[in-house]
Amino acid sequence: MTNKILIISDSHGNPLNINRILDKIKGSLNYVIHLGDGTNDLAPELYRDLKIFCVAGNCDFGSPAPGVLRLSVNGRRIIGLHGHRHGVKSSADRICWFAAESDADVCLFGHTHVPAAFYYGKALMLNPGSISRSNLINIPTYGIIDICDGGTVEYSLVGIDKNNIRLLRYGEFYDGN
Repeated sequence: MTNKILIISDSHGNPLNINRILDKIKGSLNYVIHLGDGTNDLAPELYRDLKIFCVAGNCDFGSPAPGVLRLSVNGRRIIGLHGHRHGVKSSADRICWFAAESDADVCLFGHTHVPAAFYYGKALMLNPGSISRSNLINIPTYGIIDICDGGTVEYSLVGIDKNNIRLLRYGEFYDGN
């Protein structure tokens, strides 16, 4: 069975794009992960069939959400965090070291408002950018991860350009375990 995960971050008080995306694809999703700075923008009561997780960002003052999410899906270890405590705006080094120390297969982070996907050791490092507005390409962005039985992890970075959804990047990861 494949588990599909919507990865969003940095909505900053703008739930419109979150709801637009969820209304379009909620039937194919199993999980939603919000990586901070707007965790209150996600209304779990509207999407009761989904497993919804949030982590607190630097703008989520007083949020009960944890600073780090640790989750296992189809045998893959996923960690999620906002990234502000790991200095991701200046370098990916500390977040990469944290992923390696955590023995993560997938490390999800936000804060930069710039979508990115790369590998560090065995870990897929994925930043969905900002669901309100990406700093790099000036459109809202989000990520999708499909984790299949047998360990294959597929990812997509997606942009919303004038009400059209367009694929920005796609990749696949499998380490043979």
